Amino acid sequence: MGAGDIVVSNLLVELVSKSGRQALGSFSIDGKDFTEAHAEVLRRARLALPMGQEVARLLYTDDDDDPCTLNPSTFGDALGFACPDAFTGLYELEVVIESEGPSDEHDASGSGGPEVA
Repeated sequence: MGAGDIVVSNLLVELVSKSGRQALGSFSIDGKDFTEAHAEVLRRARLALPMGQEVARLLYTDDDDDPCTLNPSTFGDALGFACPDAFTGLYELEVVIESEGPSDEHDASGSGGPEVA
């Protein structure tokens, strides 16, 4: 880290799947610059996905409820939408994982296959 780098501290990241809005885990980030923090979110997102799926995009929601892409250059903007948690003292940021892979078709259809009557 360079002397002028902004450091992310006291951040709790909540990972959520885009399909079904299923909670996939949470972790804290402390003492990392935006590039390192994004790399940690991406690493954890990859670990949270089922085998065969890949991270297509990481998203956060802005104050207009619009999905925004999370990357090192937008990490500072995303922090502006993190909410303080009264119990932990950390700021919480929900990150939605948009994934692609073989099981996406299964998730998107809402069924496990053809119906048998």
